[in-house]
This record gives sequence, C-alpha cells and structure tokens, in this order.
Amino acid sequence: SKQFLLDHNWPSQPRHQEMLYDLLFDPHEAHNLIDQPNYNDILSDLRARLERWMIETNDPLLPDGQIDPPLGARYNDVNGLSPREPVI
Repeated sequence: SKQFLLDHNWPSQPRHQEMLYDLLFDPHEAHNLIDQPNYNDILSDLRARLERWMIETNDPLLPDGQIDPPLGARYNDVNGLSPREPVI
C-alpha cells in the first residue's frame, strides 16, 4: 500500500529512467538489471522495438519526450503524495 511505501522511505529511493527486470527469477522487480553488461543486447532490442512501435503509432512523446497538459487543465503535482494535495 502507499502507506507501506511511505513508511519505508519510498520517496527518497533513487529511480532510474529505465528499468529492466528478469520477471522469471525476480518477480517482485527488486533487482534492476539496466546496468548489467550481459543484458546489453536485450536492452538494445527492447529500445529498438519500442522506438519502432512509437513511430508506427505516431506517439506524441516522440518530439521531445513530454506532452503539455491542455490549456486550463488542473492536475496534481507528479511528485505529490496524495490526490488531496493542491492542484497545479
């Protein structure tokens, strides 16, 4: 639950931009393999497959990696801890 994550300092845990897990041997996704050299081929393949799919589907994230909210939209801070926090 969210309370468990907060109790165990979840907000202070470093989070990689990319993550790669072996779900067969690490079903709880505890060990990120992104920096392991023996997974470079798999990582390259997955990146290429994602890029091809994004191009095929005309993904709006392609130009610069973000999508601006619609004019007048109200939303919670992405780093907020609760949906009850003030909106931006």
